[in-house]
Amino acid sequence: MYIQAIDLENFRGFKKAKVAFNTDLNIFIGENASGKTSLLRSISQTIINLISVNSKFEIPNSLRLSESDINREGKNLKIEIGIEVPDGNINELKNYHLIFKKGKFPYDVETYVQYEISKSKKVLLNIYEQYFLETTFNKGRYLFPMFKIYNSNRSFSYKSTQETNVIFSNSKLEAWYNFLNNNLSFSKLLEWFFENETKELRLQRDNNDFSIESPVLKPIRIALNEAFKILQNKDYLVKSDQITREGSNKLIPTLVIENKNDKNDREILDNKSDGEKAIITLIADIAYNLAIANSNNENFMQGTGVVMIDEIEAHLHPAWQRKVVGLLHDLFPNIQFFITTHSPQVIASVNSDKVFLCDNFNINKINLSTKGADTNSLLKYVFNATDRPLEFVKLIEAFDKAMEENQDEEILQKIIDQIKEKKEEDEGQDIDLLVDELGTQLEAYKFDREHEMDK
Repeated sequence: MYIQAIDLENFRGFKKAKVAFNTDLNIFIGENASGKTSLLRSISQTIINLISVNSKFEIPNSLRLSESDINREGKNLKIEIGIEVPDGNINELKNYHLIFKKGKFPYDVETYVQYEISKSKKVLLNIYEQYFLETTFNKGRYLFPMFKIYNSNRSFSYKSTQETNVIFSNSKLEAWYNFLNNNLSFSKLLEWFFENETKELRLQRDNNDFSIESPVLKPIRIALNEAFKILQNKDYLVKSDQITREGSNKLIPTLVIENKNDKNDREILDNKSDGEKAIITLIADIAYNLAIANSNNENFMQGTGVVMIDEIEAHLHPAWQRKVVGLLHDLFPNIQFFITTHSPQVIASVNSDKVFLCDNFNINKINLSTKGADTNSLLKYVFNATDRPLEFVKLIEAFDKAMEENQDEEILQKIIDQIKEKKEEDEGQDIDLLVDELGTQLEAYKFDREHEMDK
């Protein structure tokens, strides 16, 4: 299942916008308040309406369309999204259009769908039935899609996707229900993993069979094993452990990776930087939901779906920023990703046909060769339409060189301070976003250095 395109009218800052999407990667870059997050919200509104059909999910008011979503200069709001789904009868993709409208008055609300030329309120139901009913789904011929949105504050709060009191008419529905729970943390993953591994060990003991594997832990182990194969070219086992801190006998649960061919080659995941732990948790969560959606299919990581990630570079060292998109695409090749970023390193890791530039709520494919491009070129193109003076270019180059040479943080901060001083000399220089971007890179650099010193 893929989102083909979107047509927006009077949604938040958008007056009118039409965008055709890629079926794999869609990366959105631009200044703050340029439309990146609003675009993700417009897509999520449609998906929420889709997954709520006949599912009786209670959708929070914060996730519903409201009058505040209507552009101040417009009277009516429209979101139209083209979706392709497999046809259970003819083994082809069908194109559906979902259209949502809302007027200025509280009760002037119309929600309807359109299939080809004729309008029909049965289209959403048809999509729902196509994935659930044995007659149209042909007993699992298609991998069931997952949907998930990860907001920019995902590292700081969490509502467990693995704990719910909702009873589902079909177990696969949990993968759609989890769309509403969009925050996660490494500490919560650790707690959940430790608890379920304890249950797994009891089950193995009671059955005298240590080959038994927990159905909820298995997909996470598989996904993280594949991730570390890509990153470190080693075959790791992911498992829980207990450690003690210096000066204390208290046992603390943690997650470790252990080389299957050398048990002395192991690493405590809790020692990794905040950014790395966030990506580990993200991979685990996507794998978990794909496994739920495709519980009877060993190829669950080949599953389809839509995953939206706001500000993917949060807390990531620049070296990881260059790796993360490729890693996610390699692990989940049939997921359609929608990713927002301020990071030139993220953009430099993908081909330009995957990148969209958001500029004052106008969205267009980027007109620049991105893959392998240097940071300064991307910063200049995306965040400043004119060439930077040579003095700024030299300071940016000095900043990049200092990071590459692993110099002290004070040296990097002095360079940022010099740029700020240059700005104060000439208020006409538009470099606020440059200062913010270098500040973000410095914070990630500090995280990485602190992690290295802890080892």
